[in-house]
Formats: sequence, structure tokens, C-alpha cells
Amino acid sequence: MRVLFLTHYYPPEVGAPQARISALAAALGARGVDVAVHTTFPHYPDGVVAAPYRNRPFARELRDGVPVVRSAVYPAANAGVARRLANHLSFAASALATAPLAPHGPAARQRRY
Repeated sequence: MRVLFLTHYYPPEVGAPQARISALAAALGARGVDVAVHTTFPHYPDGVVAAPYRNRPFARELRDGVPVVRSAVYPAANAGVARRLANHLSFAASALATAPLAPHGPAARQRRY
């Protein structure tokens, strides 16, 4: 079985959703499930992309044994409907654009993490 989590928030960000999805992904991977994550660059809760992830269109990493692809996002703190909407729409657009780079995307069989 193959599982791809498409999530707006993921560690190293801190919070309940991030911790739960990370734990679930690691547990599924430990049970033999082919699991991966497609997410944004860390920007929660202050609306600033963390230093090692700045100025990049995408990134690949292995976190707790789980392949992770990060795509660009318009970082916005939780202030104002328009900025939060732009934040979510930017992730939707960048996730579509970087889908072929995702661990379960079309080119995944030729790539190793």
C-alpha cells in the first residue's frame, strides 16, 4: 500500500496536527507501508519561512525515515482572511506544480532519497 500525506503543516513546526501526522507517517512506515509526505516549508505560527528553507522552490528530505517533499508557500501569520487564503492557495498551486517531484509522483521510481 502507498500513502501520500498532503498537508499544510509538518515538523519541524510544532503543534498537534504536525505531531499527529508525523507520528502516523512514521508508524505506517514502520509497518511496511510505503508512506511519504508533501508539505510546505515551515512557516507556522509566525508566518516566516525558517532559515534553512528560505528562497527555495522545493526541497526533498528524509525525516524519521519518511520521504518529505516541501514546496513553496506564501507565508502568512494567522491574521486576516485574505492573507490566510493566499497562503492556502499558494500551497495548492505549488503542490500541483511540484507533484511530479513528490515521493509517489510520476518520476518517483527512478529516484532515491
